[in-house]
Amino acid sequence: MGCKNMNEKQTLEDRISPQQIKTIEFLEQFNFKINSAAYFELDESWHCDGRFIEDSMFFVFFTGEAFVKIKDEEYLCHRSSISLMPENYTQKWRIKPSNQFEVIRMAVIHLDPFNAWNLNLFKLFKSYFIDCKNIQYWQRRFLQFVSLYNSNKVVGGESGKSLLKEFFTALVYDGLQLNEPEKQIDNRLFKVLTYIHENYA
Repeated sequence: MGCKNMNEKQTLEDRISPQQIKTIEFLEQFNFKINSAAYFELDESWHCDGRFIEDSMFFVFFTGEAFVKIKDEEYLCHRSSISLMPENYTQKWRIKPSNQFEVIRMAVIHLDPFNAWNLNLFKLFKSYFIDCKNIQYWQRRFLQFVSLYNSNKVVGGESGKSLLKEFFTALVYDGLQLNEPEKQIDNRLFKVLTYIHENYA
């Protein structure tokens, strides 16, 4: 079998763009401190008129549909939906009326997705609702994480950090873009400052 000469630089650029590299580097600034993780099943009697949350939340829908409103954005969440809610926001839920109601099953993670300068990653998303590709794979991964976290919070917490970074990196590969933060810090300088921040009083 012969081997064709390839333009290596062009081949790599076809797979990931400079903007994607920049976004992935930016994601590396963030730590995901897991506060709790749970699996819920909600029937048609469940509702939420306005719940204020002091930490951030991450929802993974498995089955069912519900209208979810976060801040000023409302969306019909369904089995391929991921929802993000930054801290200090209010969420409202209303079940989609149907003669054939399907129980809502979802994983819910409470967390703090911050960098060393207290910037919340979720506030940089252009939308708080994501239609996720390869949803069955991610549903399985997040359900495994919930089980692990509730069996061993230390190991589960570390596993959750890795899982969330992997998930958001996959979203970048699929075309996710973030809003630019008000202040930019060079990633090399950020690593130095983060080390100082974490290791010196």
